[in-house]
Formats: sequence, structure tokens, C-alpha cells
Amino acid sequence: MKRTKTIQLNKALLIAIMVLFVSPLFAGRCQVRLHKSIEISAGTLVTLGDIADLRGADKKFNQQIEKLVVAEVAVDERQIFVGSFEISRALNDIGVNPASVDLFGAVHCLINVDAPVAVKNVVETIVTENSKKSEQVKTIEVKTVADELKNRIVLSTSLDADKVIVQFNSMNDDILTQRYDSKRFTIKPASTVTLGLVRFDITDNNAAKTTRISGTAKYICKSITAKYALKAGDIITEDNTRIATHSVTNLVDAGVENASILLGNELTRSIRAGQQINPSMLRRMTVVKRNDIVNVTIQVGSVALTKQGVAMDDGAPGDIITVKVEFQQQAKNKYSYAKKVSNSLAVTVVGPGEVSLNRQKASTEAVASITGKERK
Repeated sequence: MKRTKTIQLNKALLIAIMVLFVSPLFAGRCQVRLHKSIEISAGTLVTLGDIADLRGADKKFNQQIEKLVVAEVAVDERQIFVGSFEISRALNDIGVNPASVDLFGAVHCLINVDAPVAVKNVVETIVTENSKKSEQVKTIEVKTVADELKNRIVLSTSLDADKVIVQFNSMNDDILTQRYDSKRFTIKPASTVTLGLVRFDITDNNAAKTTRISGTAKYICKSITAKYALKAGDIITEDNTRIATHSVTNLVDAGVENASILLGNELTRSIRAGQQINPSMLRRMTVVKRNDIVNVTIQVGSVALTKQGVAMDDGAPGDIITVKVEFQQQAKNKYSYAKKVSNSLAVTVVGPGEVSLNRQKASTEAVASITGKERK
């Protein structure tokens, strides 16, 4: 009984010590609790006070950083995400150590723009800043609310409507089949408008009712696949590949449709029949293998000198590999003898069994390995 009371007293004492000594360490720290989402007007600056609640003992410090600009909403943006990275960068810019601020709440704040740029219901011309070149995005004729939602996804992803399919899920499917009227229906994105999972909040202004619509957007694409099972080291050819049509929810998974990018390369791993072939699975075809006898060529004026050597590495055209070459070292004086020595050279693979030595970058000893004389 006494032992139990002693343990309880020790625990109480430990808690009291923690309250007395640990809590003051955090009393003066600023605590930033991020909101999950906010709404803001287009073309405005987003401050830390807009996206989070600030708490802490130093009210002046809180008032100072709540006006800190953490992001800017462009006039053509519909939503952006602001998280710890943007906040830390902004704090660092004004000389505040981000480690002195404690972040709580949401991982990031989703900022929805109140007045997004109107989405056109016809073929829209998109002008990119980099190329200053126009490209046509093929949309569909808007008749229903579902058509308008699909067009927003199409315009956001810059993909043609006939290659995008959207499957919507809602407790109220009737709203999707309603004839779309921009005055009656107000549509706001509730997630990033892209391929994959998308969400929209649709408000029927006549009924003063808001419905959450979710769906999955997929892109129909063609890509090169294996006609049958292939193993590592196999060369990609027209005979062992074919084009297949499939749908993806991420453009990263779309694959390659242009076969010329893949043909002639070799696989780095085995793949099954029907599996999509991506550039990350390939490497250039190995034309020189370790221990192969290769011809080492060096250009001396208008004459190309060649000597045989042994490859120490595998290599594809353009690769730099090491080749071991034996050559006759001349006697330095009458008391010494000529002898055979080997030298390791860094050479460039040119083709099957062929490598070249760059005379301008090679050392004197390397040049002598091929020419049989020292370079002056």
C-alpha cells in the first residue's frame, strides 16, 4: 500500500516539474494553426493571418507576422495550396527562424478563388507565356451540368474532350442532368481540377441548395506495350511490341506512343506480356561488353591510328569506358631494356567493338600507348 502511494506521489511530482519547467519554454513561442481551406478574391495577396490562427504570448510579434504575405493569387487561378514550405520561406525572408514557430492543424490550406476567370463553353485559345503560341483545346457543347464539369476538367488539363472520360458519383444525380445555366448554378471546385479524383460544390441558386459532386477523370491514351514477355537485355523492336489503348488517372502513366523513342534500346529488367514500356525501363543498347577485344582509334593529323585493347566495362554508343592497352615501352638508355607495359585509357564507345581516344584531352602516356611515341 505504501509502495503504491509512493509511486503515485512520484508521478504527481514529475508532472508538476514538467509544468513548471517545460511549459515556460513554449509560452513565448508563436503557434500557427492552419485552416483546412479559405475563400479569397482573385488577384489578391494571401497573408499568414488569412490562412491560420496565430496564438502566443507575444502579441506584437503575432500582429507583425499575421500580415506576412505567403502567396499571391493570380487573376486566372482557381485554387492554390499553401503549406509549411511557403510559410517557412516567407518567415525566412523577413529574418525569422521558422524553427521558432510551431505549426498545427491542417497539412496545407486550400485557397479557393471566389471569382475565377469565366470558363468558356466553346473551343478556347490558350496562349502560353513560354512559346507565345496558340493551341486549340477541343471541348464539348455544354448542355447539362455534367457537360460543364467535364469542360472545366478538359480546360484545366489542356486535354481534348474526346480523350477524357469522367464518371461522377453523387447522392443527387438529378442535378447532373439539369440544363446548365450560369445564372442558376454556381460551381466551385472542392479539389484540384485535374485527372483522378475531382470534387465540385454546385449551388442551385433557385433552391438555395449546395450539392457536393465527386468523380474520377480518366485520360484515354495509346502507348507501346510488350507483345510477349521480355527479359532484361532484350532489344526493343517492332516485332516484340505493339500499341495498346488504355486509360490513366495520371499523365505520368500515359506512356510513350511514338515507337521511335524506344526502338533499338535494351531493357534493364524483365516485363510481362502486355506491360507498358516506359523510357525509365530502358538503356541504350550495349555494343561493348567487359573483356571484349576492341579497336582503340586515335586521330593523328589526317591519319587514324588503331590499336587493340581489352574493355574493362560495358558501354553503349557515347559512353565513356575504360580500356586496357598493352604497348612497348622503349629503353631509356643503353643500360635498360624495352618492355611491355599496360595502360588504362578512358575512351568513348563509337560502335560494336570500336572506341576512340580524344587526343586533345588524353595524356602524353595515353597517346604513346597508341602511337608508340611520346607527344611533344
